[in-house]
Amino acid sequence: MGNTANVRLLFPPQQTLSIKKALNTALPDFIPHAEIIFMGISELFESHLTSFDTSFLNKLKAGSDDNKALAAEVARWHNQLDFAKECVQDVDNALCKRMHLMLDRIADKRVPLTDDEKKAYERDEDHQFVAIDYNFQTFNASTSDPNDTEAFIKQACDDMGKLIATDKCSWRFHLIYAAVLSRTTLDTKAVQHQLDLAQTKLNKQGVDANSHYPYQAMLGDVYYLMRDTSKAQEAFSKAIAILPNDGFCRPRLIAVYLMESKFNEAMQVWQACCSDLKSGGVNEDAINCFTNYLKLASNPDDQSAIDAILAYNGDDESSYIGVPLKLYVMAYKTDQFKEDKLTLNETPENEKATQWADRKSDFAKAASSKRRVVSQCLKMMSEMFVNDGMEDYEYQGSLLNNMFSSFPKPLTDDLLDALCYENYLLGMFKLKWKADCKKQFKYVITCNCRGNMNAYIGEVIGFQNAGMADIAVQKIESIQRFVNVEALELFPIDAKRMSQDESGEDMKQAEQQLISIIQKKNRAWDAYLALADLYISTGKWQSAMLLMQQPIENEPVACSNNFELRLKWATILFFNNYLPAAMKVFNEYTSKDLESSAHEYYCAIAANVYFELDQGKKLTAMGKKNKLKGQNVWILRYQCYKFWIAELKKKPDKVQYDKAIDCAKKMIRLDENYPLGHALLARSNIVMEGIVDNIAEQIEESVNKAVELADKLVTDFAMLPRMYYETMVHCGVAMYQIGKDGSEYYQKAVDTVPHGEIPLLKSQRERITSKLTPQQTRDILKDILKTGLNRESYQKVVPRFQFDLNNTVSLAQSHRLGNPTSPLLETGQNGVDITKPEEAPAASAGGGGGGAAKAKPAAAKKPKAAAAAAGGGGIPPPPPPEEEKKAVVPDTDDSKAGGGGGDDAGLGIVVDSPFNYSSMCSYIWPSEKLVFSLPFDDAVTMGEALTVFLRERFKEINLAPQDENDLIGRLHWGGDDALQEVLDKCEGQSDALHLGLANFAYLFKMDLGIASEDHRKCVEEMMEVTKHLTYEGKLGLACLKGLQCVTYEADDYFKGLLNEKDADGSDWLCRRHYGHYLFFIKHDYAAGVQELQKAYKNNPKKDPMTIGWYMAALAKSGTQQDIQTMATVFDEIGKFHDGHSDAAVIREEFLNLFDIKDASKYDALAKSGPTGLLRARQLICRAKYDRKSIDAGGGIKKITKDIKAGGADPAMFKILIPLLKTQGNWYYNNSIGQCIDGMTDAGMVCMDWILSPVINSYCFAKRDDWETAEATMAELPQKNFEPISMVCASMTTGALSELIEDIKDISPDIFIARINNLRFQQKKTDVALKELTSEFLEAFKQDFNALVALAGIYLNKGALTSAYQVFYTIRQLYPMRYRLNFLLRFEFAECMRMNGFQSEAWSEFRAVYESWDHSKKSKMDFEAITDLLLGFIFQCLSVGDYATAEDALDKCSKRHKLYKLANGELTLMKHAGDASKCKSVFEDCKDEKLHPMIIALAIRAAKLGGESAGECEETLKKLLAEKFEDVASVKEYCELSAGIVTESSNQCLSNAILAAVMKNGADTATKIYEALKAVYANNKYPSAQEILAAVSAFGVSGIDDVNLTLMQNAEPPKIADITDDYGALAQVANQEIEEMSGYKEGGKPKKGAGKKGKKGAKGKKGGAKKASPAKGKKGKKADAGGGGAEEPAAGGGGGGDVKAGPKPKVDYNSKGKKGGAKKASPAKGKKGKKADAGGGGGAEEPAAGGGGGGDVKAGPKPKVDYNSTPLDARKKWSFEMAEKLPTPKANDVASWSANDVGNFIAKIPIFGLNEWYGNKFKESGVTGKMFLDCNEQKLVKWGIDKKCHRARFRAEALAMKRRG
Repeated sequence: MGNTANVRLLFPPQQTLSIKKALNTALPDFIPHAEIIFMGISELFESHLTSFDTSFLNKLKAGSDDNKALAAEVARWHNQLDFAKECVQDVDNALCKRMHLMLDRIADKRVPLTDDEKKAYERDEDHQFVAIDYNFQTFNASTSDPNDTEAFIKQACDDMGKLIATDKCSWRFHLIYAAVLSRTTLDTKAVQHQLDLAQTKLNKQGVDANSHYPYQAMLGDVYYLMRDTSKAQEAFSKAIAILPNDGFCRPRLIAVYLMESKFNEAMQVWQACCSDLKSGGVNEDAINCFTNYLKLASNPDDQSAIDAILAYNGDDESSYIGVPLKLYVMAYKTDQFKEDKLTLNETPENEKATQWADRKSDFAKAASSKRRVVSQCLKMMSEMFVNDGMEDYEYQGSLLNNMFSSFPKPLTDDLLDALCYENYLLGMFKLKWKADCKKQFKYVITCNCRGNMNAYIGEVIGFQNAGMADIAVQKIESIQRFVNVEALELFPIDAKRMSQDESGEDMKQAEQQLISIIQKKNRAWDAYLALADLYISTGKWQSAMLLMQQPIENEPVACSNNFELRLKWATILFFNNYLPAAMKVFNEYTSKDLESSAHEYYCAIAANVYFELDQGKKLTAMGKKNKLKGQNVWILRYQCYKFWIAELKKKPDKVQYDKAIDCAKKMIRLDENYPLGHALLARSNIVMEGIVDNIAEQIEESVNKAVELADKLVTDFAMLPRMYYETMVHCGVAMYQIGKDGSEYYQKAVDTVPHGEIPLLKSQRERITSKLTPQQTRDILKDILKTGLNRESYQKVVPRFQFDLNNTVSLAQSHRLGNPTSPLLETGQNGVDITKPEEAPAASAGGGGGGAAKAKPAAAKKPKAAAAAAGGGGIPPPPPPEEEKKAVVPDTDDSKAGGGGGDDAGLGIVVDSPFNYSSMCSYIWPSEKLVFSLPFDDAVTMGEALTVFLRERFKEINLAPQDENDLIGRLHWGGDDALQEVLDKCEGQSDALHLGLANFAYLFKMDLGIASEDHRKCVEEMMEVTKHLTYEGKLGLACLKGLQCVTYEADDYFKGLLNEKDADGSDWLCRRHYGHYLFFIKHDYAAGVQELQKAYKNNPKKDPMTIGWYMAALAKSGTQQDIQTMATVFDEIGKFHDGHSDAAVIREEFLNLFDIKDASKYDALAKSGPTGLLRARQLICRAKYDRKSIDAGGGIKKITKDIKAGGADPAMFKILIPLLKTQGNWYYNNSIGQCIDGMTDAGMVCMDWILSPVINSYCFAKRDDWETAEATMAELPQKNFEPISMVCASMTTGALSELIEDIKDISPDIFIARINNLRFQQKKTDVALKELTSEFLEAFKQDFNALVALAGIYLNKGALTSAYQVFYTIRQLYPMRYRLNFLLRFEFAECMRMNGFQSEAWSEFRAVYESWDHSKKSKMDFEAITDLLLGFIFQCLSVGDYATAEDALDKCSKRHKLYKLANGELTLMKHAGDASKCKSVFEDCKDEKLHPMIIALAIRAAKLGGESAGECEETLKKLLAEKFEDVASVKEYCELSAGIVTESSNQCLSNAILAAVMKNGADTATKIYEALKAVYANNKYPSAQEILAAVSAFGVSGIDDVNLTLMQNAEPPKIADITDDYGALAQVANQEIEEMSGYKEGGKPKKGAGKKGKKGAKGKKGGAKKASPAKGKKGKKADAGGGGAEEPAAGGGGGGDVKAGPKPKVDYNSKGKKGGAKKASPAKGKKGKKADAGGGGGAEEPAAGGGGGGDVKAGPKPKVDYNSTPLDARKKWSFEMAEKLPTPKANDVASWSANDVGNFIAKIPIFGLNEWYGNKFKESGVTGKMFLDCNEQKLVKWGIDKKCHRARFRAEALAMKRRG
C-alpha cells in the first residue's frame, strides 16, 4: 500500500473553511429598493396619468409613419392610449403594426400570434421582427423554471438576431434587439454595436440622435438594463431636456441615482415628477407613499419617513404601495414584532397586502400588473422578516409565481424585471441560511445578466456550499472579467487541492498558490486555513497546527462561528496529542444533533479521544445518538477496544471478541495491505480457540502478515508511527494469548518508533506479559482505563506557538509520515480556545463553513465581539479640592453658585429655558434603562487570585494532597485539577459515597463543573440516596441547595451538619462552606466572617480555599478590625508578599479595601518584577484616580494590549487578568464594545466561566439589544445553579420570573433581579416601584442598585424633584460607584437639566460625553441613549452651543419624537436663509398635535419657507390657552415663533435669541449661530460677558448674568437631607406624577403644574423638596402555609378518552417525565397554589384553553429518526400529504369538535409527528373555535414545543380565516 492510500485512510478529507464574507446577507441590508421604486413610479405614469401635454407628441404624429409609431409608443408610456391609437390608425407601417398589437391586445387578451397570424407579417424583415417582438413580449414560458425562461429569451434573441444580421431592419428594431441582447450577454461590445447601428441609421434619415427624445429614452433604457449608470444618466438627461414632463426616463433616472447613492439628486427628480403626477390626476396618497419610500431608501433611519409610513391610512387605490410599505416598516423599523415575528402575519396590514394577489379581490383584479408586482415584492420583504430563522427559513417562497398564474401576465420586460428582483431576494435569503440558492441566482442572471452582479457571486457560493467546487471554478472563470471575484479567489485553488488527481500535481500547484497568497497578504486567513487543511489531509499535523492557529488567534470569534473549522481544529489537536483540548471542541458536536460534511470521520476521532481519556459517559451518549457508526480505520479501531472490554449480559464470563473480529475484517476490506487490520484480527481471534481448528496458526499467520506489511511501510516512512506501534502491541498481545512470547513485537515498537507511543499502548505493553484469558485481558484493559489513563497524561492547554511561514512550509515539505517530530517552539502564552458555547454554529454567507449543521440553533444572535471597540476618552478626574472648583459668578444675596457650598441646603440657581420642558410638553420622558452596575466584585476576584496563588506556592512545599486515593483531601484543596481527579475516581460509581463526593467536586469546579450535563445526572442519582450520604456528601448537598438559592433547605442542612464532625473529628470544612454560603449567597458578611474564621483556625493545615474566602468576607465586612485581621493572616500564611509581586499586590489591595488611590504605589510592589496582575490592578487605580497617566502612556487600547498573563501563570490568572483589564477599561470609558471584547477574551480560556456571558448579557441589555442579551443567557446551564447567573438571567430573560419572586428576600442582588425583571421582562414598572419603596429599600437600606432603579423609574415618570433627591443620594453615599457609571451620570445630568440646574447639568453632561471615544463607540450604543443625548442637545441649545448639539445629534436615532424638535431648531438657526431646508422642517413638524414647541417650530419654518401654517397656528393657540398658559418660557417661545409677541422677557438666552431672530430676519439666526460657535470653540464654559459680547451686535441684550454664566465643575445643589424613608418619598413622587400626567394627550394639567417659578432676572432658588419624615410601615408578609393541588384551568370542550399514542415505526427512546406532585414551595403565600408534597401520581390537569381530557395522559413525543428515511422519500411523502390536505373555511371550522380538529391536524405533513400531533390536539380538547384563535402561548400549552411547527399550525388557522 502506498503512502497516498495510507494517508487517505487516516487523515480527514479536505473542505472549505473560509471565514471571509463575500456577500452581506443581513436583513434588510441586501434589499435593492431602487428597483421597486422604479417599477412603482413608472407604473404611475404608465397606468394612471389622466392628462398629459401632447404638444411634443403632436409634432411627432405629424411626421413620417415611423414618427407616428414613435408618438404612439411615447403616448403609451404616459397612459395616453386613445391618442396612441389615433397615431397609428390605418397606417400600414411595421412600427405602426407593432403598436397596433401592443394597444389592441390588452393584457387580459394578450396571446402569442399563431402561425397563421404570423403570415400577415412575412412581407419584409421589419414586419417579421414585429411578430417576433410581440410574441416575445407575450411571455409564454414558466415563471418558476429558469431553464424554460432562458430558452424562451434565447429563442427570441436568436430569431431577432437573424433578421438584424440582414441589415434590413429599421433603427428602432436595433434598439429592441439591443435591449433583449443586454439581458443575455455580458459582452458589452455586442450590445454597443447594435446601439451604434441604430444611431447610424437614424442619422442617415437626417435626424440628430442627440436631440431625438425617443432615441435617447430608449438608449438610456438599454444602458439602464446593462446597469451602465453613467451612460444611462447621460441619455436620460438629454431626453428629459427635450421632454421635461417625461414619465419614462425620470423613474429610471431616479433608480440610477439611488444605485449610486445620489439621494439628493433622486429626490429632486422625484419632486419634479410629483408636480406632473398631481396635475395629471394621479392619486395623491400613492405619490406621498413613494415620497416616503424614497426618503427611507435614502436614509433607513429617517424618522419622519418612518412615522409617515406608519401613519398611512389611504384608500384602496393607494394601498398597493401604502400597506405593504407600512408592513415593511412595522417589521424592520419598530420593535413591535421583535419577540413574536409570526404575529406580523396576523395584522390587518398583512391581510390587506395579501389581497393584492387574491384573484377574488376586486381592486386586485382591476389593478395593473405592475401594481400587483410592486405590492407583492414589498410584501416579500416583510415575509422574509417573519421567516428569518433556522426553523422557519424554508417557509419562504415565491409570491410572484402564484400571482402570475392567477392574473394576466405583464409584458415580458416588466415580468423579467420582477422575477429578477424577487429571485435575488430569495437567493440572498437562502444563502444566508445555507440553503440551496443556485436556482434563484441562476434565475436572476437569466432574467437580466446584469440585473445584479452579486448574483454571480451568490451562484458561485451556492455551488461551493453544495460541494460542486469544479462547477464553482468554471463559473468564476466565466465571469471574472465582469465581476470582482477577489472574495472568491480561493475557489479555484480549493478545487485543485480537493481534486481526485492521482498524480498529485493539482495538490502541489494549490500548495504553491496558497503560499504565494500568504506571502503577499499576511492576514489572508482563508489561505492559512486552506493550506492547513491541505497539510492535515496529507498527514503533516505540525504544520497544519501552526497555520490554523494564526487565524484562530487573530479572528477567534469568526473561527468559533465556523462549524467545520472547529472540527478540523479538534482533529489537528488530536494528531498533535492535545487530547483534552480536542475533547472540549468535540463535546458540543457529539452531544447535539449536528452533522458535518465528514460526519463519520469526526465522530470516529471523537470516539478515540473519549476512549483514551476514559470518557465512558460521553461514548454512551454518542452511541444513543447513532454516532458510533461508520466504515473507517478510526471507528473500527475504537470498536475493537469497545468489544474487547464489553461483557455479554447473559454470559458474564464471555467478552464480545466475536464482534471485534467483524470490525477487524472490515478494516482489512478497507485495505488489505494495511497492517493494523491484521493485527486486530489476530488479537480478536482468540475467542475462536476451541471452536475453530488450528486457530493458533491462523492468529500467528495474521501476526506475521501484519508485521510484514508494517515493516515495509515504516521503512518507506509511509506509516503513522502510533499506528506501527499499535500494530506491534496487538501482535504481541495476540502471541501471548496463544502461549507464545510476544515481547519481541513490543520491542520492535519501542526500537523502531518510540515516538509513536501513547499512554494506552504503553500500559498494555507493560501489563500484558504472559498468557491470559480474554476475560483477564479485559480486566486489565478496564483497569488501565480507570487508573492508567486520564487527562493528566496529556497537556491540557494548547500553547501559542512561534510562527514563521517559511519555517512552517519547510517543515511540511520535509515531513515524512514515519519521521520523529521535534517539539514546536512556544511563545510562553496559551493559545485561544475556540470551543463554541451551547448554541449551534450560525450560518454565514460567503462560502465558508463547508456546510451548515443540521441542528437548529437558537435565534440568531449577534457575535459576542461584534461591537466596535471604543478607545480613548475616560472619566473625569476626582472632584478637585473645594477652593479649585468655586465658580466666578456675580455676588448675589439670594443665590449660591451650584457648588452647594455654605450652610443653606436646597439652594441652586434655576435657569429657565423652554427646552427644559421638551419632555414634559408631550409627556415623553427618558426611557427606562438597565443602569445596573456591572458585577465587577473586587473582593471575590482577588479572593480567587489569592486562592490560586496559594495553591501554586503550597504545591511547591508539598502541602497539596499526595495520595492518589485521598479524594477527601482533594475536595478540601479544591481547584479544577484536583476536583477532576475526584470526578475521575467517582465516574461510573452509583453508590452514595461516590455520588456525594462527585457532586461536591462539580459544585466548585469551573470547567465542565456545576450545572454541566454530567453534574445534573449526578444530582439526579444522588437525590435517590440522600439518606446514605457521608458527611462530605451531605455538605455538598447543603452547598448545592445554597447555590440554587433554596435557602430554607440549605439552612436546615448546614445547621444539622454543624452538630456533626468529619472523620477526623473536625467541623472546619462545614464552617468553611457555611461561611461562604452566608457571605456569598445571603450577603451576611459579619456572620460569614465568624464562620470562616472558625474554619481557618480549626484547620491545622493551611487551606488555600478557606483563606481566599475568609479574606474576601473580611474585605466585604471592611471594618478596621477586619483590616487588621487580614494583615495578620497574610503574615501567618508565609509572608509571600515580601518576595513575590502578585502576593504583594493581593495583600495591598485587601488592606486598602481595593481602593489604592496612588498608582505609583504599585511600582514598589513589584517585588519579583512587574506582572500581569500587578499591571491590571494598577490600570484600575489609574482609571479611577489618574486618567491622565493613561493618556500619557499611549491610551487605554495600548495599555490594555500590553497587559498579559505570564506563560508560567496558572490558568485561572489567564482568566482573572483579562477580567481585571476589562474592569479597568470599563471604569475608564464605559465602552460596551470593549467590555464585550474583553470578557469574550477572558472567557476563551474556559467557556464554562460564568462571568463572561453574564457581563456580556448585561452589556447587550445596556445597549438596548435585549434579543442578544437574552440569547447570551438563554442556553446557559448555570442559570439555575448560581446566584450571579440567576440574577442576570432574571434581568435579561423572562426565564426565572417566578423563581426570582419567591426568593427575592435572600439578598439585595436577588431583589434587584426581581425589580429589573418586573421592569424589563414583565413590563410591570408600577409593581416594581411599589416593591422598591415598600419592601426592597425597607429591608436593604440605601442599596445602591435599588436607588439606581428608583431614580430611573421616577425620571421615566416625570417625578423630577423626587428623582433628583434619589440621584443626589446616590452621588453622596456612593461617590466612586456613581463616578464609574456613565449612564447613571447622564441620567442625573438630564434630571438636573429638567429641574433647571443649568451649570450643574452642563458640567455633568460634558464630563461624560467627552469621555467617550466617539470614533470607536458603536452607533447602537448611542442610539440606545438617544433620549438622554437629546437632553444634552437641548441643554446645548439652551446655552447656545450649537456645534456640540450638532455633533451629538448625528449620533441619535431619528425615530425619537423629540429628534424633530432638536433637528428643526438647529436647522432654522444654521440654515434660516435656505427655503428648501426650512420647508423640510415644516414638513417634519406640521402634523404635530401635542407638543407646542414642535408646532411653533413648524410655524416658524413655514414663514421662512414660504408655506402656509394656518392649521398649526390654530392648534398652537388652543394648546397655549388650555395647557401651557403657566409654563412661561414655553409660552413665550411659542408666541415668539408664531409672531404673536415680538419681545422677549429676557429670562433665558434661547428666547432672547429667538426674539432677535424673528425681529431682524433670517440672516440674524445664521450670524448668531456662527458667533456662538466661535465662543464655545474658544471656551467650553464661557462667562456671561463672553456670550453677550458675541450676540449683542444682533439685538440680543438685557439678560441677567446669572442666567448666562456656565460654571465649570458646578456641584449639584444640596437637598435638605438624605432620607431612608422611601415610602414617604413615594407619596411625594406620586403627587408629582399625577401633576405631570396632565400633559399627556387628553390630560388637563393642574394650575401651575410644570412651572419652575416666577419670572425674574436672577432666577429662582431651586432644589429638591424634603421628603416627609413619616415612616411607612413594613408590608405584611404572606402567612406560611401549604397549598392544595392546582385546579384545572378554564378550558374548552373535552377530548374524550383519546390518547396520543406513538406513531408506528418511530423511535421512542426519549423518556417521559417521572410522575409525582410538585414539591411544595417555601412558605410564601405568593402566586397560585402549588401542589402539596406527597405521593400520588401527580399528573397535571389540562392547561388553560385545552379543554377537559377526562383521564387522558399524553404519551411520549416520538423521537423521529430522520436518517432512516432518505430526504427524497420524506419530500415525496410531504407532497402527497399536501395534495390531500383539505382547505376548510373558518365558518365551517368554528363548529368543529376536538376530534375534528385532531383529524385535520393529523393530515398536515409534518414527518413522523403528524399523527401524534393530531392525537395531542384531541387530548388537549382543542375545538375548532379554539384553533382559529390559537396563538404562540396557547400552542405551547397544547404541547407543541417546536417553533416551526407552531408557525405551521398558526398559518393553517390564518388561512382558514382568510377563506371566510
